[in-house]
Amino acid sequence: MNKYITKYKHLISYISISIIIYILLLNLSSQLGNSIGTKYGNWRYQLDTIPYSTHQFNPNPSPQTALLEYIHQATKANWTIAEIEYGWKVLKCESNFKYDAKNPNSTAAGIAQWTIGTWNTKTPPNSDRLDYRLNISLFIHYFLKEPSHWQLCL
Repeated sequence: MNKYITKYKHLISYISISIIIYILLLNLSSQLGNSIGTKYGNWRYQLDTIPYSTHQFNPNPSPQTALLEYIHQATKANWTIAEIEYGWKVLKCESNFKYDAKNPNSTAAGIAQWTIGTWNTKTPPNSDRLDYRLNISLFIHYFLKEPSHWQLCL
């Protein structure tokens, strides 16, 4: 029995993660309630319509809180489970869901590792790259359209 567990350890991990994400998706939308707008108001991409969860905003979230926010926003954006898993792998690679992750070799920062130049062209003026909910919202908005921003983790 142990040789099968060792041989298929990665497959078992993948299936376990898939089951956990599926269970979270089933329960999360009803637990978190309706969406609220962003603190930046109506802007170029109408960020006020991005579905944030209704839990109290925490400027210093744990990786678990950020992961739940990601799953909530991806679910509200009607992403499939496969897309959610794909995005999860990229965000795990980029920052391990740490809101304050910074790349020492570039200006990239935040959960989705936005560079200053890209962030400034896609967000309202003076927005905070470490605002995990806005960071995730923009990732949800752009990831499937412009995956090349995250080519090192694809």
